[in-house]
Amino acid sequence: MSLFLSALRATTAVRAGSLAATTSSLLPRLAPPALTPAAVAMRTPLSAPMAYGPFTGVLGARGVKFGTEYQPSIIRRKRKWGFLARANSKAGRKILHRRMLKGRKYLSH
Repeated sequence: MSLFLSALRATTAVRAGSLAATTSSLLPRLAPPALTPAAVAMRTPLSAPMAYGPFTGVLGARGVKFGTEYQPSIIRRKRKWGFLARANSKAGRKILHRRMLKGRKYLSH
């Protein structure tokens, strides 16, 4: 059994050594050249869009805008909170009366 393990360790060591030698010989060919700021500036055209600009917080990943969910509807607002809606219900008339007594310039929408 120990003969088998020592033979296995020997072949594993040889494989690992040959793999390391092969990998180290391939690295110079596969590795990209060093990207210095000067090299990047030379490769990037002046008309290229900036990756990080003043609107990066507003625009999410890949140009998707967030925070544009609320689109107010004037008709719905007036139907729900307007003067006629207040005047047509008992609770609404109480609201109008309270606002009138308080001296509000605008009683409702």
